[in-house]
Amino acid sequence: MRTKKIICTLLSLIIACGMSVISIGCDSSINNTPIDISSLEELYAMDSKKSYRLTCDLDLQGRDWTPLSVKAFDGNGHTISNVAISKSCIIGNNVYFGFLATCERIENVTFDGVTVNAASTFSANFLRIGAAVGEAVAVRGVAVTNAYIDVYADDGMLQCGGIVGNVHGSEILGDVYENGGEVSDCRVDKCEIVSFKFGYIGGIAGDGSAHITKCTANGVKIDSDGMLGGVIGYLRPFANKAEYKLEDCSARDCDLKSDEGSVGGLVGINGGVMKRCLSENNAIAVGKQKNRVGGLVGANSGKASDCLSRDNTIVSSATGKGETSYFGGFAGATNDTVRSCVAYGNKIECHDSVSYAAGFAASVGSTVSYCASEHISWAGNPTKFYSFAPNVDYLVNCYAYGGDPIIDKVATIIGDEEFLSVEWLKENLKLDDEVWSLKDGSKPSFNI
Repeated sequence: MRTKKIICTLLSLIIACGMSVISIGCDSSINNTPIDISSLEELYAMDSKKSYRLTCDLDLQGRDWTPLSVKAFDGNGHTISNVAISKSCIIGNNVYFGFLATCERIENVTFDGVTVNAASTFSANFLRIGAAVGEAVAVRGVAVTNAYIDVYADDGMLQCGGIVGNVHGSEILGDVYENGGEVSDCRVDKCEIVSFKFGYIGGIAGDGSAHITKCTANGVKIDSDGMLGGVIGYLRPFANKAEYKLEDCSARDCDLKSDEGSVGGLVGINGGVMKRCLSENNAIAVGKQKNRVGGLVGANSGKASDCLSRDNTIVSSATGKGETSYFGGFAGATNDTVRSCVAYGNKIECHDSVSYAAGFAASVGSTVSYCASEHISWAGNPTKFYSFAPNVDYLVNCYAYGGDPIIDKVATIIGDEEFLSVEWLKENLKLDDEVWSLKDGSKPSFNI
């Protein structure tokens, strides 16, 4: 008993000093002993700031659910079905919608059939929304299927994801999370997000200062202005000692629509380190001008290596003169190092008179090396069109597969003899056959 009192006192002092991002209470689960949940009655009786573990599948049958903050939630491999959320949880100046409002850790759970009607008139700093949780430090092994999120709010920065709205680090959990949160082994299938508010929106996470690994988004639909991505809207730049990672992630068959912002099949804005990521068969549509749109990443301000963008479609309905937009088969714009990345089978259509379109990146401000793009299928009337990129200043050993010698002045033009050769790909693009699936006669690929 004395030990428990000491622990509670120490935690209270830590919280009072403002060291915690997500608060921890002094409860009966403080020693990592979760409370078991085996019925709907026990689920609805959950109390804030405690830890819980699911022992069976539960079906809420559309019964209204009110989000709350807990310390930790372990689904134990079970499924929670048919969740209807229309009430918010307000903490300080922030508004939260989700099965959970906030938590330190949520893991090993599937949510099937989640409807979130996120209407708020509260004057908030942040509006954080996710089918599973609004805000978290660690999200592991969480799946969401058949979800619909409708956002209508007056105030607050919107951070919305199919699983989690915002994920970040917390000093109170120690060195592992001091320099960033975690989203790992998560999956979203068939999630639709509609918002009338500009924000950071992604199929898995909206906004993150986190390491995101082994996550997959399939069939995500997003209709909103802002920073949109099949996996995450905005992966923030590194802080403290850490560079946030986006590794072994994929987005397939996603439909992303925005009038303005940065939009990518995988990530809207990348400020971290991307490795071994795939964007495939995604459709991106933008309406106004001044956009940065890419098959894999809209705006890349971080590092990228061993990533593939293929068979994505980008369509801009903007017309006339205005502010410049950038459309690329891999990235709309990149301002940091990109190495050993490939883009092919992508299509771009734009009709205004001030856009730039390119097979790889329409704006390049840092080194791009050992990369290749296919001469892109395009329609409309962009101001400038390039099979690879517009400028040679930052390119090192870059190639345009099937390029047009009239318009390609910056990348070396190659054909089937090179692009479909394993030996050539390994030597000239530095593709690692332990990462990539390489076969003579086939375009480079890998499966995630």
